[in-house]
Amino acid sequence: MSPNEPPVIETEREQGLRRELRLAYEQMTAITSRLLLASETAEAALSGDDRSTISERFLSTTARGMEVRRAAMFLAEAGGFSVGATFGFREEEQEALAGNDADIDACQTAIDTREIHVVEPHMVADDVREALAAAVAERGEETGEAEADGEAGQDEPSDDEPDEAQEGDEDEEADDDAPASFGVYIPVGLEGEAVAVMALGERAGGTVYQNEDLIFIRYLLRQFALTLHRCTLLERDGERLEELGALLKVSREITSTLDLDSVLRSVVNTVTAVVSNDRAEIALTKGNKLVLRAVSGMTRLDPDQIEIFKLKTPLEYLRANPRRLHIGAGDLGADVEPPPAGHEVVEEYFSAQQMRSFMALPLQDDQGLLGFLCLESRQETWDVDPAEGDTLSILAAQTTVAIRNATLYSEIPLRGVSLPVSRMRSWFGALTGRGRVV
Repeated sequence: MSPNEPPVIETEREQGLRRELRLAYEQMTAITSRLLLASETAEAALSGDDRSTISERFLSTTARGMEVRRAAMFLAEAGGFSVGATFGFREEEQEALAGNDADIDACQTAIDTREIHVVEPHMVADDVREALAAAVAERGEETGEAEADGEAGQDEPSDDEPDEAQEGDEDEEADDDAPASFGVYIPVGLEGEAVAVMALGERAGGTVYQNEDLIFIRYLLRQFALTLHRCTLLERDGERLEELGALLKVSREITSTLDLDSVLRSVVNTVTAVVSNDRAEIALTKGNKLVLRAVSGMTRLDPDQIEIFKLKTPLEYLRANPRRLHIGAGDLGADVEPPPAGHEVVEEYFSAQQMRSFMALPLQDDQGLLGFLCLESRQETWDVDPAEGDTLSILAAQTTVAIRNATLYSEIPLRGVSLPVSRMRSWFGALTGRGRVV
């Protein structure tokens, strides 16, 4: 434009179009950024091979993309929550985070309500509070006014007991010394089951969380839940395959021979591949009592081996009560009601030696009781997974068959002659034609 030309003055309509164009570009940039972030979080989650790695990569990618300074991923467990990953925390802060009751309570609240739980209202915009209030009102309509009134009555202290309610509140405030570490807790579930809670702290520059931000994060969390569920299934399948592989190994060991002593030694020395233990024994019935026949790690037993291991009383109890027994010293406390079956028998056993847990599986078939497979551990409380328990039951059944076969074979007439002849016949059959002539 030359100096003599008058300046171009935009009309009001042109200025409005320019503002709309700028707004459209900003929205397109925001949408593109969100799409890229969604792709990056999906790739980060899928690149992991365990729950901790998936949580760490997903959390790190999401926190950086949303400009969050501090965040954590709490994974739902059978007994509560565990810290799967953190962002913006030092190592000593991570340890304190795992034991903060206020964070655990906030996570539980988010899981129970299935809604975003805001601890610091100043960290969210007005539209977030309005959306949460609408969700609470909608949930109240679904549950009914009667239930809502009942819950309100429980929350407010009655006029008859004001002092007790105030004392309880003071006790809770005294117990909850450490405040919650985050301002926003976002739950995620899959097929009605809780999966995790993502906790968000302050954002860069003091920016508050808009409702659209939290909606987008919940969308990302649904992808995370699917990936985490897939990883859990893979881990479960891997553990099951390991258990089946160990069971196959033990089965091959005990079926590779018909010698009874070899079968018994194979079982006690290989059962640790199925369930970790400190000692394993097999006691077989002989008349009206159980006789110790094999002990893991021992090739020869002393005549008084039962007395050395203090197993006389437990074996007498098992002979009279041929059923599965699993009990630990930690199960015998005074506060355990009712006491477990057989507690009066194993108290002396626990106090007389180093083993603190005892398990016995009956070796029994349709022809009767053959004996027991006994496992011992130094753990006060010996928890066995249901899958491990099922594997032990299969192992006990296979051991029963192997013992029965070995016992029947030992009763075959002239087996001392037939066995060498059978071996010679196999050796001769493996020779070539010229070898046979020679």
